Amino acid sequence: MGARIKVFLVLECGSAYGVGQQVAALCRHIDPARFEPWVVYALRPGCTREEFERMTASAHRHLHLPEMVRPIRPLQDLAAFWTLYRLMRREKPDVVHAHSSKAGGLARAAAWLAGVPRIYYTPHGYSFLQTDAGALRRWSYWGIEKALSWIGHIVACSAGEQALARRLSWGREVFLVRSLFALKPPPPRSRGSDGVVLVGAVGRLTPARNPEAFLRLAERLGRTHPEARFIWLGGGEAEAEFRREVSRRGLSDKLEVTGHLPHGRLLERFVDLDVFVHYSRWEGSPIALHEAMGLGLPVVASDISGNAELVVPGVTGYLADSEDALLAHVSRLVASADLRARLGREGQAWIAREVSLEKSVAALERLYAA
Repeated sequence: MGARIKVFLVLECGSAYGVGQQVAALCRHIDPARFEPWVVYALRPGCTREEFERMTASAHRHLHLPEMVRPIRPLQDLAAFWTLYRLMRREKPDVVHAHSSKAGGLARAAAWLAGVPRIYYTPHGYSFLQTDAGALRRWSYWGIEKALSWIGHIVACSAGEQALARRLSWGREVFLVRSLFALKPPPPRSRGSDGVVLVGAVGRLTPARNPEAFLRLAERLGRTHPEARFIWLGGGEAEAEFRREVSRRGLSDKLEVTGHLPHGRLLERFVDLDVFVHYSRWEGSPIALHEAMGLGLPVVASDISGNAELVVPGVTGYLADSEDALLAHVSRLVASADLRARLGREGQAWIAREVSLEKSVAALERLYAA
């Protein structure tokens, strides 16, 4: 047997959520007889090196790159680029697969300069979709993506992302490999039938997840449904401000904020929800939504690309195009246990039928070995 194919998986968003979770799943399930995955990573707030390396323990090696940060910081970006270039020149990977925008920019450029033969990039939600950024900043992100898209190939994680990528790719083929989601039997529910209907959201507290809308939902829904309680599972850079707003609005007795949780503990709390809300501003392919449906939860999500590819309105959940629609859909679910159970069953069946970890890993293995 020949040498294994050395694959560098580069990401600046190492954490127990989202992209970090998907890279961990790939490390666990890629064929170890054929591939040698190296994880080159920076961390998001709330996750430690020990936790992330434990999640990705199947990797051949871990290389921590703290200077690779999410914001544009020219000096740190140059330092991260130089470190990546030297690393690739020394280790000579066969494949570099970059994940998310910052790693996508730095790792693609470094890999091209270092002569890496196969280069791939998965955006997991393009930066120019960030609705909290100004028009000039968004156009800048678009320009950077366009300028670099001739390097290697884009591997989109959803059909919507693939359509966007084709506009950037200089005519190069854009591959579609759906998010790496491992459907597992749900952990046992720890909360009994207490008359409370628990409405929850999961994810890092960032503008992308639109936590302000969840606060307003809790405030408005609490007036008409006293049986409703709310929880946000996760922490993040906006956590302190979010907690202040919970207190200021008088919601401290109705809305719990857990802060960062290890993934195992997150799932233990996740399964106790009765209704899952995912009113995000932009998405690539939302792992939290996959997990909620896989756990048999009825979902209400924002009507955007990524979410809309998973939620079948009235069958597996609801899509909301406004906060009024969000309130109406969640109210309907809070009021009806039968509706919650029906939509949850249908969503779980849809995920089991349509989302395959094995197919996604096999597709990546074909690309890496091309």
